[in-house]
Amino acid sequence: MRLGAAALSTVELLTILIGSGSRACSADEIARRLLAAHPGLRQLAGRDAEELLRLEGVGAATAARLAAALELGRRLQRERRERQPTLCSPRAVWRHLALELRDRERERFLALCLNTRNELVREFVVSVGSLNASIVHPREVFKPALACSAAGIVIAHNHPSGDPAPSREDREVTRAISEAGRILDVPLHDHVIIGADSYFSFKDSGLL
Repeated sequence: MRLGAAALSTVELLTILIGSGSRACSADEIARRLLAAHPGLRQLAGRDAEELLRLEGVGAATAARLAAALELGRRLQRERRERQPTLCSPRAVWRHLALELRDRERERFLALCLNTRNELVREFVVSVGSLNASIVHPREVFKPALACSAAGIVIAHNHPSGDPAPSREDREVTRAISEAGRILDVPLHDHVIIGADSYFSFKDSGLL
């Protein structure tokens, strides 16, 4: 309270979030173990509560507090962006989603609904986990898109490996959603794969 949060180290900030620690480990020790297991906040931010629970000394309440704090950080960054961003290029999509997706340990597949000016009107998670056509069905993408009267959509997902090169499953899912979009008159503008520090665009690569 005297110095302000900015004056504290990352370990000290995590210690405050952890609270009282456990019988086996102090809060300070748990904080140091967290940073040792996840060097840098970017890696730590990619873990959900269930993954944080695997570390010795981290209970359900502590994991929930840490996950909540990291999610607040992500939301703060999103609020700092333009309220209704214009996603007229794959690079704009990458800038919009990189913070949210690039450090995740599991694949997250998102759909971005756009108006006629390519402004984002709705964003939602379609699936979490390995990408395949049985999980990412076109109806799960287009039902919400039709509900918000989207003029077009962009789909995106991350590769936890950090390499954004498309897989066979990526190509199959893109083809199925593109065909459904043509039938429904809600075109698929692009499929952007988010890597660690780069992206892959199906449109720019001539695959869409």
